[in-house]
Amino acid sequence: GGAVGGGAGGATDDTLTTSQAVSSTTTAPAPPTAPGTTTCRTCGAPLRPGATFCTRCGTRVVEEAPSRCPNCGEEVTPGDMFCYHCGTRLTGTATTPSVTAPPVAPVAPPPVVTPLPVPPEPAAPVASAPVAPMAPVEAVAPVAPVLPVTPAPVVPPAPAPSAGTGQPRLELAGSGNVINLPNKDEILIGREDPLSDPPIFPDVDLTPYGGEEGGVSRRHARILRRDNDYLVEDLQSTNYTKLNGQRLAPRQPALLVDGSRVDFGKVSVIFRR
Repeated sequence: GGAVGGGAGGATDDTLTTSQAVSSTTTAPAPPTAPGTTTCRTCGAPLRPGATFCTRCGTRVVEEAPSRCPNCGEEVTPGDMFCYHCGTRLTGTATTPSVTAPPVAPVAPPPVVTPLPVPPEPAAPVASAPVAPMAPVEAVAPVAPVLPVTPAPVVPPAPAPSAGTGQPRLELAGSGNVINLPNKDEILIGREDPLSDPPIFPDVDLTPYGGEEGGVSRRHARILRRDNDYLVEDLQSTNYTKLNGQRLAPRQPALLVDGSRVDFGKVSVIFRR
């Protein structure tokens, strides 16, 4: 019985000892702070009155008035991002104290120094070169009279060849290319098209001479031979046929002479014979 009681008593003493140890660690008082002394908001160290920085951690000391949460009205610490009472975001609501820069003393403008007038240097005398005497003017020989010029005799131009004496042909205006006309009574002028139905093979194909770009139709016009005369007839072409700048009516032949200008669309030729 004494062993049991002693064991129980020993357990009780151990329990009290542990409780006393816990109580001593949890209720240890904070270091005393002198009344009226502020503390660092980072490390809690006491700050001297008028201090600008914490001597322990280096945090800048800014005296700020306590702020309140715009939602619940509870006091919050300046610089907090959220209210610890209701969770409202405080970014942009806290007022940052403004630091006023010391006034800058006005700087007096430098005195204006007026330059002293510099007397002009005397100009050096300019030596004038001696003027050479003028050479004597030689006498001008008399001009021989101009004899009248006898005009050269005018040689009359050679007469143009009579109709039917030359090979009929078409000269491309601008390039000078020559297209000889076949010996036929009816000569078709146009553009070759072997894929049409029926295929078209004109006697004079203007495709190599810009016929497609110049708007020449496949069956554009024809040149007719009547005895010793040649005529041109438009075959109802899309871009017309012109003789010496005049538009021809379709299916109405017009007389061609040596030197006549014919426009098949925008392709111009000179008729020669």
